[in-house]
Amino acid sequence: MNTIVNGSEGHELLIAFFTRCDLLKKDSDSAFSHYYTSYAHNDSAAIELAKEEIATVNQKYERLYLQEFLKDPNSVIAVYLLNVYTSMNIEKDPTNFDTLFAKLPHSARATSAGKDLEDKIAPILLTAVGKSAPQIIQNDTSGIPVSLSSYRGTYVMVDFWASWCGPCRKEHPNYIAAYNKYSSKGFKIISVSLDEKKSDWLNAISHDKLLWTQVSDLKGMRNNAAVAYGINAIPRNFLIDPAGKIVARDLRGSDLEQILSRLYK
Repeated sequence: MNTIVNGSEGHELLIAFFTRCDLLKKDSDSAFSHYYTSYAHNDSAAIELAKEEIATVNQKYERLYLQEFLKDPNSVIAVYLLNVYTSMNIEKDPTNFDTLFAKLPHSARATSAGKDLEDKIAPILLTAVGKSAPQIIQNDTSGIPVSLSSYRGTYVMVDFWASWCGPCRKEHPNYIAAYNKYSSKGFKIISVSLDEKKSDWLNAISHDKLLWTQVSDLKGMRNNAAVAYGINAIPRNFLIDPAGKIVARDLRGSDLEQILSRLYK
């Protein structure tokens, strides 16, 4: 007798969905191939074009996950789809996350996966543009407590980084340029390190010649401030206005200096 074993409903739905995702794989492989080739040849113009290709493919993936979720929020794979979409968009304005989560049926929200997703979304919503920045109180390099609230009255950027984070440290020259230009006008930076070893943290500060306030509780990714801000990947940063409201998030490259040029006209 021949035996045929079929997957669950969720398994079959995922297989069908991943088949549609495979249509984008060729574009993704091509974009990354262009990036690595350009990087190997130190071709800055080609690197930027490849980055744009990668961003375009990522946007297509995001739309695919969102469209599949919206097609049937009652689907057994809906929580998975929304979880991935949320992860893809954490560095963007997250104000629609709660609206999307509300589309899930109560039965899905009550599952362990649904509760995990809710726990993931909650701190992200607290740090959306327009929200009051959560308080931070951590020791600086000398062991003296520093509070974010003490910086009220001026623009301050909260930067999450670590000595082991290459992309974080590549952003430091951009921060230094902005700080040197606007600190005399009141602009401040508080960098929160997700290091665990104080020596690694201090050596990186010295090597990168960082002149602004540095704090950490040396708990790594379990840093209390990182938990409050929903940080699960770095670099991340938040620009906070004199009233303590978040006015911008995840500024890269020249973004910080450009926005400060408008704020300090």
